[in-house]
Amino acid sequence: MTDDLEELLAKADADAPAPLVRKDLASAVRQAVKRRKRNRRLTVGAIVLIVVGGIDLAIMMPRKPPTTHTVTVARIDVETYGKDLASLDAEANFHARIAAKIEQAVEREKQLQSAKEVLFRSEIANDLDDRREATARLMLKHAEQLDLDPLQREAARENYRKVLAMFPNTVAGGEASDRLHAGT
Repeated sequence: MTDDLEELLAKADADAPAPLVRKDLASAVRQAVKRRKRNRRLTVGAIVLIVVGGIDLAIMMPRKPPTTHTVTVARIDVETYGKDLASLDAEANFHARIAAKIEQAVEREKQLQSAKEVLFRSEIANDLDDRREATARLMLKHAEQLDLDPLQREAARENYRKVLAMFPNTVAGGEASDRLHAGT
């Protein structure tokens, strides 16, 4: 199969004409530049003719005379205008008062919500403190039970140390500290 391909390529190369080589490349380039310049000049000239022709047509077109408008001035009844203005002013003041009351209500609601959040957080903190104290008390009670057995006194001292380390700011933590110092 490759032999067929090579043979086909060889025939194609033999049938192809030799590439053209220009003897005077510089003159060919000069002619191309002259052709481009001539085409540019023709294009610019055509554009100028179109613009000038359009302007001439616009100037020569007949124009319509300007139309006149009649303006009628409405008479204003000053008394009616004053009453309407007073009515609108009263309505605007009414709406302003309502808006101020709504803003006050919203502000009060925000303050109430903030107070509720503070109370809720303090309730959570109190609940955590109560649970911490109860846990410390439970561990202290376990250490006290171990302390009753002379063989378990070292385990009791270790539990007192744990209570003191884990819950130093509790009542049970203080009692554990007292028991440790009393036992040494």
